[in-house]
Amino acid sequence: MKGNLFKTLQQLKLRIDTVQKELREARYEGRAGGGAVTLTISGAGELLDLNVDPSVLSEGAETVSALVKSAFADAHARKELAAGEALKRVGVGPGNPFGTFDEAGKPRSPSTESRVERSSPPSFDRRR
Repeated sequence: MKGNLFKTLQQLKLRIDTVQKELREARYEGRAGGGAVTLTISGAGELLDLNVDPSVLSEGAETVSALVKSAFADAHARKELAAGEALKRVGVGPGNPFGTFDEAGKPRSPSTESRVERSSPPSFDRRR
């Protein structure tokens, strides 16, 4: 029993490590203002490229700043979505932190009957 669990955990770690590497190496594009501002971030969230259409510059610094922030938020959302999808492929995610695998070691979703509805986590606010 312990041997199977250990083997399953090793397989899960290998899959997670592979996915993490893929996500770090990926690039995500964000757009704002109908494509007037585009930028690219790495999987680590580093800004790799920024393009601002010159016509937007006449709109003023506040507008340009807002468009850059919006494009960054778009790229970041794409990165987070890709991370969530990648974890689903591995078989790990909310309600299934350790993954569920078939006999061949392939990820599978837990059955509907075994899912447990969870309420929000308790608050640890120390001001109370």
